[in-house]
Amino acid sequence: MYRWAWGAPLLTTAIGATIWGLSLRGLEIRTTSDLGLITVLRWWTAVGPVLLIFSFLWTVRRLSASRARTALLVLETLVFVVMLFGTGPALEPLTANHVAWRHIGIADAISNQGIDGTVDAYFNWPGFFSMVAIVVEAVGPLETVRAVAWTPVVLNALYVLPIFVLARWLFKDDIPAWTAVWVFLLGNWVGQDYFAPQAVAYFGYLVIVSLLATVIAQDDPTDGETGRSRAAMAGIAKSKPLALGIVILTFTWIVASHQLTPFAILVVVTVLVVARRPVPWQLLVVMWVIQVSWLSFLAVDYLRTNLRVLVDQFGDISQVAQTNIAGRVNGSAAHVFIVRLRIATVGVLVVAAFFGWLNARRGTSKKQQQRLTTVALIGMAPFGLLALGTYGGEIALRAYLFALPVLAIYTAALLTVRVSTEPDKPPRRRGLWIVTASVVGLVGLLSVFPYTKYGNENSNYFTLEELAAVETFYNVAPAGSLVVSATPNLPWKWQGYTDYVYRTLSQLSPFPERDALDGRIRELTASYEKSGAYVVLTRSQG
Repeated sequence: MYRWAWGAPLLTTAIGATIWGLSLRGLEIRTTSDLGLITVLRWWTAVGPVLLIFSFLWTVRRLSASRARTALLVLETLVFVVMLFGTGPALEPLTANHVAWRHIGIADAISNQGIDGTVDAYFNWPGFFSMVAIVVEAVGPLETVRAVAWTPVVLNALYVLPIFVLARWLFKDDIPAWTAVWVFLLGNWVGQDYFAPQAVAYFGYLVIVSLLATVIAQDDPTDGETGRSRAAMAGIAKSKPLALGIVILTFTWIVASHQLTPFAILVVVTVLVVARRPVPWQLLVVMWVIQVSWLSFLAVDYLRTNLRVLVDQFGDISQVAQTNIAGRVNGSAAHVFIVRLRIATVGVLVVAAFFGWLNARRGTSKKQQQRLTTVALIGMAPFGLLALGTYGGEIALRAYLFALPVLAIYTAALLTVRVSTEPDKPPRRRGLWIVTASVVGLVGLLSVFPYTKYGNENSNYFTLEELAAVETFYNVAPAGSLVVSATPNLPWKWQGYTDYVYRTLSQLSPFPERDALDGRIRELTASYEKSGAYVVLTRSQG
């Protein structure tokens, strides 16, 4: 029986991984439609991740806590990450998402020409690109962009670490902690995990909020606590200086690399300070000094041309709603279905997290309720970003992404356990409910994941022929030329980022009707006489 208890999840994991891998063989991504990869995948592709879910639940329910059990859960989680976020890279002939290609081009430009803040916004936040420039200079831009195709798998494997630590600290049990990790993975459809500064900065964000809750925002031990609790709190007190140092260094790098993520962190810290959580107000002051200093001295070129627009957008919630929600519910019927399914998924997780938070508070100590409230505040704070402006129509998506770890943690609380009335003891498990609720919840999220995650893949992936077309342009067009495309969805800008003038018809407002496209293209090209004009049209722009 002992061998079977351990052999069953190992065998199930191996079978699930094999089925998933075999189901992808011979698939042709060119047949995908506006519904995304779901139209390409075989029905039995889903068998692999479903088996992984049952293997995971068997492991957390039937095996006693040990290092071997933890190793098995890590293995299952890593395989699950590969299945969820490796399906796209496994089928796509080239790195997907045109923004990843552009980021390589920015790093290449910095490597060749240095940092020029007048080029565009990216050069005002060059921390990430300066690090990548070292790799690009060593291996070349095209080779680098080919190598980063599996970035979503690597980053999501990293994301689970601080989320697990936060949930494990909150519930003192690894069942809700591991469940929170899996809910997070299934809810992370936003698509901000490709090769980008915000993707790496997001890991820094998770590290910071985890340290804020588990170390920095902890009270000193009170007289009523047990000796064990007092000893643990004394250890936390000693760790605070180190944690504060890590937070400040991580925040500084994020400030130098991405525009939005520092404000998400500042909103979280501000909310905790205002709510009288034990977070040093001096930390908030230091963070604001770092952020304001960067904007005032190192991002001045960007602010000089964009400050008025940013001020006009600040607090305009109606414009945020229009561009982030109403503006996205358009296009083909299949695309509208995808968008509505994403909105529904967010709504379900928010409601589940709210009831999970209520459930976790019942019958708990005052100290545990304070901890639950602290984590809840961390989850609610990112929605304050909606007041900053539209952020290119993505601010709502980013706010959801920043809140997702806490949404996952409290959804896991609803699915798995109640917190014990004795703070130093693990929460009691709820028998059959934990299995039934977890199966329904995880399989339910899995059923919509191929739509929510890969619904845009028809325009995100690129073929070898599309790359050949772009390479032809770079081979024949002299520096200074104008290049026009219909939309940004093509594998360009990975070289010559500052050598050419890039324009897209999708930037025109209002967007020209189909019959007028030819005329608008001719107008754009005729008005540019410096070194010639070129038009690049590819499949993905359709």
